[in-house]
Amino acid sequence: MREAKYGGMRLQNSAVFFAFVLASNLASNPHFCAPVLASVTRTAYESGLVLAEEDHWQAAVNEFTKAIKANPNDTDAYVQRARCYSRLKNYSAVIDDCTAALKLSPRKARAFGYRGLAYLCLGRIQPGIADTEQAVALDRPDELDVLVPTNYLNLAKALNMTRHGDIAAEYAARGHNLDFIKKAKEAREMRQLDLAFNMVGQAIKANPAETSAFYVRGILHNNKGEYDKAIADFTTAIKQQPDLVPAYYFRADAYTQSGQYKLALHDYDRIIALNPRLVVFRLVTESGRLRDHFFGKDDEIVNLEDIHYLRGKVRAEAGDKLGALQDYETALKLDSADREAAARIAEIQSTTGHNKAAIKSLSSSVKAGAVDWQTLASRAHVYEMQGDNKKALADYSSIISANAKEPGAYFLRAQLLEKTGDLPGAIKDYSQMIALKPDDDDAYKCRADCLLRKGDYQKAVEDFSYLIKHDPQNSASIYASRAIAYEKSGQKDLAAKDRILAREKALRASGH
Repeated sequence: MREAKYGGMRLQNSAVFFAFVLASNLASNPHFCAPVLASVTRTAYESGLVLAEEDHWQAAVNEFTKAIKANPNDTDAYVQRARCYSRLKNYSAVIDDCTAALKLSPRKARAFGYRGLAYLCLGRIQPGIADTEQAVALDRPDELDVLVPTNYLNLAKALNMTRHGDIAAEYAARGHNLDFIKKAKEAREMRQLDLAFNMVGQAIKANPAETSAFYVRGILHNNKGEYDKAIADFTTAIKQQPDLVPAYYFRADAYTQSGQYKLALHDYDRIIALNPRLVVFRLVTESGRLRDHFFGKDDEIVNLEDIHYLRGKVRAEAGDKLGALQDYETALKLDSADREAAARIAEIQSTTGHNKAAIKSLSSSVKAGAVDWQTLASRAHVYEMQGDNKKALADYSSIISANAKEPGAYFLRAQLLEKTGDLPGAIKDYSQMIALKPDDDDAYKCRADCLLRKGDYQKAVEDFSYLIKHDPQNSASIYASRAIAYEKSGQKDLAAKDRILAREKALRASGH
């Protein structure tokens, strides 16, 4: 049976329910529609970044243009639009945008880099060298990427053209070293972690002061669950660059995963104090909010709204419900569409006895014409706590109505029907889960328990027998349950045999 025994542990909250839903359905249905995972109210600037990441360069230009129209002093938007124009080979537009950016922010490394490349592509070697030298001098890892190897390699080529080969060699060496880090990132995206470790190790050996190398190796350790090693690498990167926001983000994630909540809170505090426009873009697979939802993408944007949400979650884990509530409320103010933050607020309200406030919070986020699994499941849970099972059932039924082909949609309603004594209704929902997902062990276990309680002993035996056949190694409790069904149906010899097998399995599992 699967590690997440949702049938056995009787789901108690919306977060676990949501995990169940995704675990049940994501593998078989990549287009499965689930609640939002993080901040989704993207600005034009953020939308442009995502489009550029997908190589939709003209569409990205359009988004960055919107950002500039909304704020003519948006330096980052000018720089990113220049990047897109560069890929579209519109070098005069690159120069115009970078020049505009540098008037607003004279030390913008990326603006020098893109303008320098444009000059070089237009054959204007001297201004190209001058700009690229500035880009290299000011370049440092940021929320968008580690250092850019092409700046160093382009500068080396240009210097060789002007017969400055001695200086060019130094830049070429640095560029090639950074290229190792870039390739390590690419290997990681292909899940070739050993190769990625090897490449980033070579980069560190060549230059022990390479901040980007420690940062990327820390992410690799995070992906492998080696949190102590990850923390050590992120700490090294932060010592070399104290305002490297993404390193704080990933270190906080490692601290959280290893239960060091105070240290995680310190890193989240530091990020909020630095007040970055973005916290990190890309490299976020299996971290932060994505970790909880079986959904990892490297092109996700993490912003301050997400940091408040994550800090709230850590505060809740540490027992600081008031602080957690404040962070979730801030997250919701920053992104009113974040229904997950609304659900967390309601959870805290309900656990502190403010059920009416919880219902109000959740109801305000249920939008007409759109069924939000997480919000409805959370509201149904609060209704259950109030004893209003009729309204809870209505919310679970709404989820099912909108997602009739998803096996996970039936689970919580089945649980509530079982709890309220409607065993035929619960059995029907568990049977629907099995019809949609025939190998769902936990649905079989829940249905078997209901059949046993209902007195339908032979059908209960059939379900318990399926579970034993499907997973004989972890079946001690199933043998014990089947023994009860046999006993109730008068098959005492079979019941006695199952009790013996249950004891043997239990002893074997305990190592005796």
